[in-house]
Amino acid sequence: MNGENADESAWQKLKSFRGEIDRIDERILSLLSLRQAAAEGIGKLKSELNLDILDPARERRVLKRLTAYGRWPLDPEAIRTIYSGIISAARRVQEPPCVGFLGPEGTFSHQAARQLYGETAAYRPLQSVEDIFYRVARAECSTGIVPLENSSEGPVMETLDLFALYDLTIRAEVRLPVRHQLLSRATDPKDIQRLYSHPMALAQCNRWTRNHLPGIQTEAVSSTASAVDLVAGDPKAAAVGSRLAGEIAGVPILQEDIQDLRNNVTRFVLLGRGPMAQDPSDKDCTSLLIGLEHRPGTLLGVIGPLAAHNVNITRIDSRPRKDRPWEYLFFLDLDGHAEEEPLAGALDEISKACSMIKLLGSYPREDER
Repeated sequence: MNGENADESAWQKLKSFRGEIDRIDERILSLLSLRQAAAEGIGKLKSELNLDILDPARERRVLKRLTAYGRWPLDPEAIRTIYSGIISAARRVQEPPCVGFLGPEGTFSHQAARQLYGETAAYRPLQSVEDIFYRVARAECSTGIVPLENSSEGPVMETLDLFALYDLTIRAEVRLPVRHQLLSRATDPKDIQRLYSHPMALAQCNRWTRNHLPGIQTEAVSSTASAVDLVAGDPKAAAVGSRLAGEIAGVPILQEDIQDLRNNVTRFVLLGRGPMAQDPSDKDCTSLLIGLEHRPGTLLGVIGPLAAHNVNITRIDSRPRKDRPWEYLFFLDLDGHAEEEPLAGALDEISKACSMIKLLGSYPREDER
């Protein structure tokens, strides 16, 4: 009898807790509705002010404040997961941006765009990196995502050149781990006669290809996803591409993870029109495009002040100027935000040494994944 009473008491407590959760859920949904209304108002103001819907610095500050150690008796990672979903839902009530990416669907560019926006954007596949720059510059796309560099193959030269030609800036970055699959309808690699992919993807799998498909004919195409589409009906051809591209095209994976390096990461950047409008976050990157005159010491006139101000250079590349033979443009990534010291003072000083200087943007630096 005592056991039956104990069970009844436990069931009553369970029912009471469930009722409490139901009441709390009602309050949470009421507050979320108020939050969505505020987000919708913000979206309208952003449209009036010509600001981007996506604000990585603001989102980072929100998550940092909410996950501050000891503030709430909740696991910080759980808070981050919950609020990432809430923030994504808030973007849906604002005007959905049109995001251009290197198509077709299933490319790594598509994956990077989805990593930033999730389901809250209208995605537009485009045929080339320059097409993305062109469409964003003409306001046919709100923004666009382009590859900037790869951890094993270095900078994407086409992207660097286009920053010199188009008056666009960088709003955010995405660091996407690249996992290449060998996709084919062939059942045995020995049956494969042709291999298609984007030039960088072929380069990133060169050692594996040489060892496992010796002497195979390779052909470069505009994207990894278009390579997968090409081989969909050809059992003697294969493509290097992503798992997502294979799923979309219905092409099976013959061999997984064929990239030569396990820690292969591509860095993508989000393009925007007009000057940057992001406040500093706790960890920013500033990108510059500079031109220097052909005389001794001009590069030192840039590197010296950065060192004196204790500003770290995380990347420097050079590209020939298209309008001036034998002169070069330099692309730099620097730690810090252009509006904060010590970088603000360093930029003021190095501008005197440059024949031209373009601030490509200050934006939150994404942690390595």
